[in-house]
Amino acid sequence: MEMYGGGGLQGDLDRIAQLLLERALREGLELTGPEGVLGRLTKSLLETAGRAELEHHLGAGWHADEVDGSGNRRNGTRRRTVITEAGAIEVQMPRDRAGTYEPTILPKGARRLDGFDRQVLDLYAKGLTMGETQAHLADFYHTEVSTELISAVTDAVLEELKDWHNRPLDSIYPVLFVDCIHVKVRDGAVASRPIYLVIGITMDGAREILGIWAGTGGEAASYWAQVLGEVKNRGVRDALIVCCDGLTGLDQAIEGTWPQAKVQRCVVHITRAALRYVPANQMAKVAAGLRTVYDAATLEAAEMRLSEFAAEFSPLYPAAVASVRDAWAGMIAFFDLPREVRKMIYTTNMIESFNARVRSAVTRHGHFPNETAARKVVYLVVRGHGGWPKRSDPAKRVNNWKMALNQLVLHFGERLTL
Repeated sequence: MEMYGGGGLQGDLDRIAQLLLERALREGLELTGPEGVLGRLTKSLLETAGRAELEHHLGAGWHADEVDGSGNRRNGTRRRTVITEAGAIEVQMPRDRAGTYEPTILPKGARRLDGFDRQVLDLYAKGLTMGETQAHLADFYHTEVSTELISAVTDAVLEELKDWHNRPLDSIYPVLFVDCIHVKVRDGAVASRPIYLVIGITMDGAREILGIWAGTGGEAASYWAQVLGEVKNRGVRDALIVCCDGLTGLDQAIEGTWPQAKVQRCVVHITRAALRYVPANQMAKVAAGLRTVYDAATLEAAEMRLSEFAAEFSPLYPAAVASVRDAWAGMIAFFDLPREVRKMIYTTNMIESFNARVRSAVTRHGHFPNETAARKVVYLVVRGHGGWPKRSDPAKRVNNWKMALNQLVLHFGERLTL
């Protein structure tokens, strides 16, 4: 087999990897598992690093009998079983007589490496249940992983979730999207509970999830006033447009928090609600008729087209037309905005694309013992385990944002420049 690899550390690692692979193939060795090549390599690296750390701590060579006069010296090794990305391995970690050596490569009391924790979080965020996660880890690591350990690993993100949820926010978000998903929570009996998310478009066009809130399903203005008040207290002094789907009490809460904000109902949701009352073979025709309404250039033109839409379809589908009229007040702001901005806000599909990932995870979990457990899974998706990339990733930015931003500045003036 031809050797390869460049110079430097990466070249050395490539050559070592190739030598190990050649031997594994020649001797029929496994790559993973306690006796696999990766496990043995990890064991060797941990033990070698531990010896080097202790040598540095003592200030003497590994085989030296005398040290720096402190009276401290090597004191054999301690056997530990550690779960790593290569499986469960047994290592002999060195110790000193005085007990002052604090290893950093494998801290005292540690029974697993960070890579294992990341594996657990990845699996949990992708929707594997506790039992499925346990079975997968047992198969991959060739060792029994208790549900208590899995729970401890996933619970470790709760403090991180708290810090993330309380972090300072930008002073202004040109657009906010509010939406919810429903999860099954066992509270005596299994019940459907909403988990609300607020996503903001920043001044540089990035999408940012501002927070996750668990509700009971019976909230009104007081609940939303609390949520939006929390967002405002974290630094958001203004929001220009808030897009939502007619959540009860939200309009009043927005007005009380940011009096100048425009509240916009999701046009796509309004269309879907109307189409519930329309036969499948007529949906395209009704949707096309409704499109002429929200494509209108002005509010006056939209109201005229709405009358035409109602005249055509009320005799056949009165409930469909009534649902559009009921939602009309939430669409009025739409017609006062430039078309570049309308394209960005006519639907909450941007937030729903994220919700689809969250639903995939929570659906596989079935039901949760409490709301905290549900929020934990949602947060794992948020932080990148199967969810959006980091905020700095340009793939996360709004398409044609600069064009929309220019129109927002023209429309909202100094509110965007203060």
